[in-house]
Amino acid sequence: MAMLDHGGTPTQTDAELDAARHDVRMRDAQRIDLVGPPSSPAATLRARSRLIIQPNPVEAIEVLARDRARRAYDASDAYLNLVSPAAALALLAEQLLAPGDGVLTVGLENIFVSPDSDRYRMTRCEPDIDSGRLDYERLESRVLYFRPRLVVVGMPPHARALDWRALRRMADAAGAWLAVDISPIAAGVAAGLHGDPVASAHMVVAATQCLPGGPRGAMMLLGRDAALADRLAPAVAEAAPEAPRLDEAEDLARALGRIEHADYRRARRMAIAHARTMVRLLRGRAFDVMTSGTDDHRFLIDLSRQSLTGRRAVDALDAVHIAVRAEALPGAAGWPFTSVGLLVDTGAIADRGFDDAAARQLAGVIADVLEAAEAPEIAVRARRQVRALCERCPQSVTLCEAEVSHGG
Repeated sequence: MAMLDHGGTPTQTDAELDAARHDVRMRDAQRIDLVGPPSSPAATLRARSRLIIQPNPVEAIEVLARDRARRAYDASDAYLNLVSPAAALALLAEQLLAPGDGVLTVGLENIFVSPDSDRYRMTRCEPDIDSGRLDYERLESRVLYFRPRLVVVGMPPHARALDWRALRRMADAAGAWLAVDISPIAAGVAAGLHGDPVASAHMVVAATQCLPGGPRGAMMLLGRDAALADRLAPAVAEAAPEAPRLDEAEDLARALGRIEHADYRRARRMAIAHARTMVRLLRGRAFDVMTSGTDDHRFLIDLSRQSLTGRRAVDALDAVHIAVRAEALPGAAGWPFTSVGLLVDTGAIADRGFDDAAARQLAGVIADVLEAAEAPEIAVRARRQVRALCERCPQSVTLCEAEVSHGG
C-alpha cells in the first residue's frame, strides 16, 4: 500500500520524474546557456515541439507532464502552461468565434469579462435548482433556437452527473464547438468516475490545482479533432509564451503521475463515498442539502433553517479547525459570505485516509457546531474531536482499507 504525503500523494519514488530532473540538472551543471527564452510565439511553439537544438531546461519535465496528461485523460493533445480555465476559454473563443457569434453557457457564470462579453451573443442554461439535473429536452430546444457557435459547460456545486454524449449531440446539431470546464471534478475524471468528457467534447479545460498536489494554473485537453489541434497550437503558444518554473513543472508532472496509482483511484472513490455519508448524516440532523445528495465529492448546504450566513458558518467551523467555504446558493443574489450556502469538499479527507466512521464523526462535529454556533462548550468539545481525528488520520498515512457504501 502506498503512503501518502501531506498533499495526499504517494511517497514512493517517481522514477520517470527523478530521471528527467536528474538529466536537467546534470545538463545545467555542465554547460553555459546563452539561449534565453523564445523571442516569439513561433519560436515558443518550435521549442515545445522539441525542434530547437538547445531546449529550455524545464522542457524535459514539461514534456513528461504533457505526456502524462494525455495518457491520464486519453486526450489527443494537452497544453499545460495556462493561467486559468477562464483564460483558456477566452483563448478558445478568440480563435474559434467571430464578433456576433452566439455562446451558450451551461452551469457557468458569464465566462468573459468586459469588453469581451460584448463581442458575442450570450445566453445561459442552468441545472434545476431542486434536482441539480439538466433538462436535456429544454436545453436542446434552447440550442436549436439560439444556434450558438460555442457551448461551454461547467460543474456548479449543486450539479449532478452530466451526460457528455448528449451534450455533444446537441452541439453537433447546432454546428457548435463543445468546451467543458471539469475543474471541480478533474481528479475524479482522471480516475474514471465521471464518464469521459474528453471523448465527447472538442476541448476540456481544468484548473491544475484541482489535482491533489497540483500547482496553480490550467490545462487544456483536446479531443479527437486533429484539425482543431493544429488551429489552436499557435494561439496557445502565444497566450503562454513563458515556460513554467522548474518547481511548477515538477509539481504538475508529479500530480499527473499519481493518477496511475491504484491508491489514487481508491481515494477518489472514497471521497465520493464520504460525501454521501456526510450528506445522509447531515440531512438526518435537519440540515438542508441542495439536490438531496451528490454524484461527486462536493455538496452544498443551505443554512436557512439554521439562520446562519456563510460567513458565520465558516468562522464557527474555523474556530474548531475545520476549513470549509461559503458559497452562494444557485439562483440567490449576493456575495457568498452574505448568502446562506456552505460548500463541503471531501477530497482532502479521503487523501488523509479517513474511513467511513471518521467521515460520519466529522459530519456529526459539523452539525454540533452549526447547531450551536455561539456555545463555547460545544466548540471546546469539537476541537478535541477534531484533534483526535487528525491524530487518527495524520497527513502522512496509509490509505484506509475500509469498505464504504456508495449509495446516496
